Amino acid sequence: MISRMIIGAVASKLSGGKFENSALSAAFENLFNDLSVHVWNPRPADLSPGHVMATADDGSVLANQFPDPHGLSGKNITRSFDETIKAEGRPADAIYRVSLTPFQDQLASNYASWERGRDRWNVLTPGKEMTNCSVATDHVLSPLVPAFKGLMLGVIAAP
Repeated sequence: MISRMIIGAVASKLSGGKFENSALSAAFENLFNDLSVHVWNPRPADLSPGHVMATADDGSVLANQFPDPHGLSGKNITRSFDETIKAEGRPADAIYRVSLTPFQDQLASNYASWERGRDRWNVLTPGKEMTNCSVATDHVLSPLVPAFKGLMLGVIAAP
């Protein structure tokens, strides 16, 4: 971050701008990390309960829980972004951007790791060692962004 501040400030000064403004702009870029929350709406005719996943700016998957085998219940697995598009058979219906501080981003990673460690996936209300994609995303985002509390729970509806 410091090297970006210096390079940005020197470039600005050489081009006639103010050193302080460039340093501040370069530092501000690193104050927040963005997550994307991808939502697939339910399609009962296709027996699809819908899906939700959270990814980091670099495309890495934060929360993306699936049942194995694909269906309404199974072993809890995490899929890549490309595997998710293939499994859902279509791009997401909506994508939401969520800005987090680096501290919140680290907490989100910790919560996501906990969700990935659950043994089972179930479309209906999961038990203690169960999860599903909406519960996992809700657990990852709710402590960090209070506006998300319970919001992701409505994404999955049993067909």
